[in-house]
Amino acid sequence: MERMIDTHVNGNGHATAPLGVGIAGLGRSGWRIHAHTLREMSRLFRVAAVMDVEAERAKEVGAELGCPSVTTYEALIATPGVDVVVVASPSHLHTQHTLDAIAAGHHVVCEKPFALDADSAARMIAAAEAAGRVIAPFQN
Repeated sequence: MERMIDTHVNGNGHATAPLGVGIAGLGRSGWRIHAHTLREMSRLFRVAAVMDVEAERAKEVGAELGCPSVTTYEALIATPGVDVVVVASPSHLHTQHTLDAIAAGHHVVCEKPFALDADSAARMIAAAEAAGRVIAPFQN
């Protein structure tokens, strides 16, 4: 996260603009951990969009956070203003969602499990390095 934040902080340590975060998956991790934490860190981050396949859940959380809500991952990573994607989707989607976010130019924070196997993790890391993006595993 430091490398992501560095580009948005001036020499005095003040945020020049909060990083826009898109949250994929609004279950326990996406909503209770990430969204709540990001609200507490509003000087550095703002929730730019939320995504959940359950339309009512996405709409409810989007309204509470004052941001767009979508029901597809493709729409989330295409939302203007998203700098970082939090991948809190079901575990079997972590690798593909991470690779898609990186391909779309985003930094990624990936919930646990980071990947389901070592090969997938290596592909995720290699994609981030090749794109000059930050990828960070998250485990509370």
